[in-house]
Amino acid sequence: MTLNTKDTDFLRQSFALADEAKQQGIHPFAAILVDDEDNVLMTQVNGYLPDFDMTGHAERKLMTRASKAYRPDFLAKCTMYVSAEPCAMCAGSVIGQG
Repeated sequence: MTLNTKDTDFLRQSFALADEAKQQGIHPFAAILVDDEDNVLMTQVNGYLPDFDMTGHAERKLMTRASKAYRPDFLAKCTMYVSAEPCAMCAGSVIGQG
């Protein structure tokens, strides 16, 4: 896969969100959901705090929110940009949306 300028910009946005999370004492991970017209639909940082949710990874939390807000056929056209490579749990949450 070749990244274009748009992809690079969204990845940088995810890095900036992760850095903001780190500055707040949250694990430095973030995810951004973008539709097929390059509109940012949702952002999410790691959700470990305040409840100490060990499964509160940014990608998993974002996909939980997205699956409640959008239909699978719409989500199939979207792209999620993340600040780090997703773990198996998070990758599974993305695959489960399709």
